[in-house]
Amino acid sequence: MNLDTVALNYTTPTLSSAVSNSVPAITFILSVILGMESIKLRKQSGIAKITGVALSLAGVVMTACYIGPYIKSMNHHHLLGHGNNHSIGSHVNSNKKIWVLGTSIMTIGNITWSLWLVLQVCALAPIPCLSCIDCIDEFNYFLEMDLIFK
Repeated sequence: MNLDTVALNYTTPTLSSAVSNSVPAITFILSVILGMESIKLRKQSGIAKITGVALSLAGVVMTACYIGPYIKSMNHHHLLGHGNNHSIGSHVNSNKKIWVLGTSIMTIGNITWSLWLVLQVCALAPIPCLSCIDCIDEFNYFLEMDLIFK
C-alpha cells in the first residue's frame, strides 16, 4: 500500500483506483504458479478464468499508456478561497514517462499485495488459531509504525 502512495505523486487517484482492480487477476496468476489453483482449459470455467485475467491485465496496460485530456471542473466555488487550483494529476498530462512510471510503481505494489495474500494462505494453512496470527500481525504492524514515525 505504501507503493500506491508513492505512485500518487506521479499519477492520479483515478488511475490508482483503476489499476487496483488488477489485484484479483494477479493473485489468481500467482496461485496458479504456486499450484494452489488449477485451470482446465477444455472447460468453460477455465476459459472464463483466462479471459477474465487477460481482460483485467489488458485494461491495466491500456490505462497505463493512455493519458486523457485535462478535464476542467465545472464547480466554480473554490474551497477555502483558493483560486486557480488545478487537480492533483493535472501536471502529469504533460509527461508520459512519469505517468508510465507511476503506473508501473502501482502495478509492482499490486503484485506485492497479491503475493502477500497468497503467502498468507500458505503460511496459515497448518495453524488452527487464526486469531492468534491476527494479534501477532497487528503487533508487528504497531512495531513497524513505531520505528517509522519515531
